[in-house]
Amino acid sequence: DVMTVAEYNRLSQVFPEAEIADASAMFRALRSVKSEFEQKLLKEDGIHHQAAYERIPAIYRAGMTDVELQIEIERALRLEGCLGLFRVQGGSMELFMGNILVGDNADSPTPYDFAMGGAGADASLPVGASGEPIVAGKTVMVDACGNFNGYMTDMTRCFRVGEVSELAMKAHELSISVNRRLAQFGAGTPAKQLYEEAVKMVEEA
Repeated sequence: DVMTVAEYNRLSQVFPEAEIADASAMFRALRSVKSEFEQKLLKEDGIHHQAAYERIPAIYRAGMTDVELQIEIERALRLEGCLGLFRVQGGSMELFMGNILVGDNADSPTPYDFAMGGAGADASLPVGASGEPIVAGKTVMVDACGNFNGYMTDMTRCFRVGEVSELAMKAHELSISVNRRLAQFGAGTPAKQLYEEAVKMVEEA
């Protein structure tokens, strides 16, 4: 539902008698409710996605960097059947197969409209893994996408190497509590309401 001015002008010339109108709202409404067929594809996608994620503990090797771990996770996803291409809505939005954030790199800001950051491996693409060594006491967040049949799933899992700080454990436990609480809301709940409930729980913790 997005096009450049050049595309708009070209279509206006090709179809001079046609009325060109904004169909964004129609497309978004259509995408917001999935048919039974689409739900079936998403469930199948999730099964393959989970199967790849179950390999992550065995994939990790001591001394790895976040980039090295990400490469191996991407390999596991491709071997599971992931198509490797992901479409992202939004201007100037770019996405590879996923994001691996280790330790303090998770706090690195990014210009992208994502819920996560990361310095990235190069300033030209400032998001995600940065070459951070994965050592004892570090947390590892794996947020990789699945696309096995044209429909995307997104799965995030957190791991730790050895013992981590008490604060990190409390934050992780709180995030689990938030997810369990939000899972109690029924289908069709506005995203705004879910967000506000999550913020409330965090502020009260």
